[in-house]
Amino acid sequence: MNRKLTDAQIEALCRELVAVQRRVGVRTIMAELRRRHGASGRTARVAQILRRAEQSISVVPAAGEGRAALLTMAERLRQAEVRAARAEELERRHQDYWARRYAEKADELERKYAAVLKSRPAITSDEYLRLHQRVAELSRRLARYEPVER
Repeated sequence: MNRKLTDAQIEALCRELVAVQRRVGVRTIMAELRRRHGASGRTARVAQILRRAEQSISVVPAAGEGRAALLTMAERLRQAEVRAARAEELERRHQDYWARRYAEKADELERKYAAVLKSRPAITSDEYLRLHQRVAELSRRLARYEPVER
């Protein structure tokens, strides 16, 4: 049997759930409608009524609760700022640590490279190239006179 939900039924449920928890989804409303009334309504219609209900409910606390709510929010803000400062300090330490490690490794590699250069005979790549070309030329000239054994 097709059950027709009225806007008043849907709106009453939306207001009730929004008053309990500020953020309510359309699926939550539809599931509760199905549980209570046996029908859930069309998604677009429920979403439209939910938006109206959320806009109509004011978030301003009552007059007596205003000061307490303000103090609570100020304390939460202070705690959030402390957490943010601590996170920034940890991030700075982390970056400094890895910058030091990188610098140490770079210095270590530079020392190893310098030690290798000291242990080898000092010959530039240009000198090596000229020697290699000279050896190749002499090998060709020698090959004209006698066969080269390999």
